Amino acid sequence: PGSFDDENEGFAGEEAERIYDEVFYFTDAENLKLSDNELIEVLKEDNPDWFD
Repeated sequence: PGSFDDENEGFAGEEAERIYDEVFYFTDAENLKLSDNELIEVLKEDNPDWFD
């Protein structure tokens, strides 16, 4: 982790950003308090291919 003011912050290229977006998913703390079924519904909204 570095400073948000770091001029080198960011991705090396579009492919790196795409891979990052495929690998990592972020949610808020409130969603983590949901039941498993409710959390799955929230995750499906942005990531339907995870649940095919």
